[in-house]
Amino acid sequence: MSKLIMIHTKSSFEHVYAVRVDDDADSSEIAENLIATGLETSDELCQFWLGEEFLESKDVTEEEVVKAFDENNTYIQHIPREKKLSYIIDLRTNKEEQ
Repeated sequence: MSKLIMIHTKSSFEHVYAVRVDDDADSSEIAENLIATGLETSDELCQFWLGEEFLESKDVTEEEVVKAFDENNTYIQHIPREKKLSYIIDLRTNKEEQ
């Protein structure tokens, strides 16, 4: 017998940006304003992955896996159910059982 577990994590990155401003500009204020308005449209010099943080885990059914896949990947909802289920990581010792 086997069960499915859905694990939620949060991934963190450090980003580095270079910004040219006037000599009298307040760098802290500039940084806060850029972050508040969205730096995602700016090119970064580099980024570093800091790791993943565990948020929660819960037992789920295959239907819940498919539903979560569809809700979070709306642009590929059309792919076959079996393809969606192929993203399940199989850690069972006996992979022959269902």
